[in-house]
Amino acid sequence: MDLNEIHNQYPWFFPSLAIVLYLIVRGFLKNKIRSVVGFNNSNPAKAKKVIEEILNQTVPFFRNLTAESKKKFILRVAAFISAKRFLGMEGLQVTFEMKVRIAATAVKLTFGLAKTGLRHYKVIKIFPESFYSRMHDRYLKGGASTGGTLLFSWKDFEEGYQDPSDRYNLGLHEMAHALRIELKYGSDFDNRFADYTDQWEKLALPEFEKMNQGKTSFLRDYGGTNMEEFFAVCVEHFFEVPDDFRKQLPDIYNHLCFLLNLDPLRKESDYALEPDFVRKVNSNTALLPLPVKVKKAYQYYDWHWSYTGVLSGLFGGVFVILFLYGKVLYTSTHVLAVLLLTVLTVFAFRKWFYNHGILGINHLVFFSLAGAFPLFTAVLLLMNYHISDSVEVKVFRVVDYSVILEDRQGIRSKHLLLQLENNALTGYRNIRSFPLTDFEGADTMEEIRVVYTFSSGLLGVKNLENRQIIVPGQGSDPFF
Repeated sequence: MDLNEIHNQYPWFFPSLAIVLYLIVRGFLKNKIRSVVGFNNSNPAKAKKVIEEILNQTVPFFRNLTAESKKKFILRVAAFISAKRFLGMEGLQVTFEMKVRIAATAVKLTFGLAKTGLRHYKVIKIFPESFYSRMHDRYLKGGASTGGTLLFSWKDFEEGYQDPSDRYNLGLHEMAHALRIELKYGSDFDNRFADYTDQWEKLALPEFEKMNQGKTSFLRDYGGTNMEEFFAVCVEHFFEVPDDFRKQLPDIYNHLCFLLNLDPLRKESDYALEPDFVRKVNSNTALLPLPVKVKKAYQYYDWHWSYTGVLSGLFGGVFVILFLYGKVLYTSTHVLAVLLLTVLTVFAFRKWFYNHGILGINHLVFFSLAGAFPLFTAVLLLMNYHISDSVEVKVFRVVDYSVILEDRQGIRSKHLLLQLENNALTGYRNIRSFPLTDFEGADTMEEIRVVYTFSSGLLGVKNLENRQIIVPGQGSDPFF
């Protein structure tokens, strides 16, 4: 049974298939909700003033900002606090100052980025001091879970800020983990950070491997544990001893500046990168160059350009294919040929697709079958239908028929499904079906002739231009 027979005998098949494929696409895509949380307080002006006082007393990074940047910092702190639930653990009473200082740590780390809310993290648990973790079977000072919870020992959090040059800061360390985890499990991440984080990791890999092997490094030994800890340790050094960091590991420092879009050494300029930062780094042959343009890292995004192609193929492409059924006399052989051509073409250019964000062989196959194939088929059918010539007329004698009920636009009526001589047009059930009223006046079916007008399409596939029933003794009213 070919596609034409399936369509006629089971008219629900293709719409059902489209719905099933749509559900598969929805399952394949990430389903995430993005939202913006503002600061909610009965007296926001007073709350912002309190926040500013706390920041001035406890955050040197904030004190170095201009008035305009201070406003930006305060708003981000307020938004962060309003979006999180702070829980005091083991009898600890959480104060507003604790909330501000934890929020300020996140804002400091992400001050150069556009999206900074770490929306994946809903709960922040604060312990008086080191706490026991059943999962790790040991005492911890802090943690950032993939489930969306941040944990801090307040004693260790405060100690992290007591000596600004000891290269240890629990708050920055855990926020750095949260920033990376947000990429995989959240949705509130900055595009710049997402697009460059893997490239930064590749650049820093030799230093990590050296530390992992137990060799001496400028960075804290704990950074050799794994790549996530390496990044968190780099962030601590980046903010606590930026001058030494730049001197000891200039490439990692410069590319971390580029990744976070700020430079802790530029206090006089709100920590913003120099306008020609990339050019200056790239002009120094002793340094590893920065990219002029960063390639999009699609693996971290909710939407991929291929999904648009898939949805267009499933709905636009399939609709066109069904619409042209009976107008373009394509067969299952034609469809299989297009399928083979599509798959071969996509795989021939697979390197291009991989370079433009296709994530592996499964993704490529899915895009080929559900997106490129129906779209390519629809385009070819439209070209064949609208660009045609060589009109020919064929007359067929009716040798048999069967009575069927058809439902068109909600109206049920009797039709005759004709069997033509030499089994002509067997695969095109819909163009062999005519309303019963077209046969009024015919004494026998053998008297009836069916006239079809075909044109030859651009691709050599015939198009049906017209059809009519000729009953001897009657005028020949065309029916199309």
